[in-house]
Amino acid sequence: MIIFICGMLFAGLNLLTPFVNVTVKGVPPGKKFSLAKNGYPKLRVYNKGKEKVIVRVNVVSRGQKVESRIIVEREVFEIEPGSFSETDLIIFVPKRKENYGKRFEREILITGRTEKGNVQGGLRSKIVFYTTKKKSFFQWLKELLKGR
Repeated sequence: MIIFICGMLFAGLNLLTPFVNVTVKGVPPGKKFSLAKNGYPKLRVYNKGKEKVIVRVNVVSRGQKVESRIIVEREVFEIEPGSFSETDLIIFVPKRKENYGKRFEREILITGRTEKGNVQGGLRSKIVFYTTKKKSFFQWLKELLKGR
């Protein structure tokens, strides 16, 4: 049985993350948007236990059509005792008219186990991201002429 707890602290089960309820603005539809390359924090997981932990990161979409996706740079990684590891999250929203100026929400589930198979618990976080609004023809033309 895995117990998920939202928040920074993870009661006695050795894993914690500061990546809690992250909001990202300005995601352009049709392009991959890396959190790390755009000034947002990477997903960092700390191992406060005494054994090496194998961590798995999953992204879950609850109650929304899967119109967008989050790619986890490294879905599985090992963390030594008293250390941390991090991975980048890359957001992709298809370039469709209805995806501009829209809000998306995903849950990030982080589970850990030792090499012996002992479950170290799990963490739940949430990422909310907003896509950019579609530019008018005049805004597009102005940017095009400005670039020359």
